[in-house]
Amino acid sequence: MAIWQFSFYIIPRFRRLENNNKDYIFSWLGEQIKVDPNLFFRGTLNRKDSWCNDIKLFGDNEGTCIKFFVEHENIEEISCRLDLRTLCKYELDKILEYIKLIDGKIFYENKIYEADISEVTRLIKSSVAYKFCKDPRGFFEELSSSNI
Repeated sequence: MAIWQFSFYIIPRFRRLENNNKDYIFSWLGEQIKVDPNLFFRGTLNRKDSWCNDIKLFGDNEGTCIKFFVEHENIEEISCRLDLRTLCKYELDKILEYIKLIDGKIFYENKIYEADISEVTRLIKSSVAYKFCKDPRGFFEELSSSNI
């Protein structure tokens, strides 16, 4: 993952954090996804070849993309990366629409969020990726002056 990418998982709507088992939280096994990403993302995040046969990639791995981790034709996990250098509102709206259509939510930094534009904008603006994109030089100056 690049520093300019804002990354999160897309999880089934009714997952809870109670047992903190990420394999369970991220899993789409047994869930019905009735919206075909090949059709839905056509013209926005087109299907690309992945380095692994078990990953169905939509978009650009180095940019904005959605990855479907598949085993035996069943979707196990869905992750998303937003390239904050080039992200446009149309792409973000399309991704959020897809999340809602598959009855999903966003899992980011061990919390669950609705696929809502204002919520996601707030999360993005508080991210390291956003701080880097907003002021790369200032980001590294702050990083070098902190006690790491």
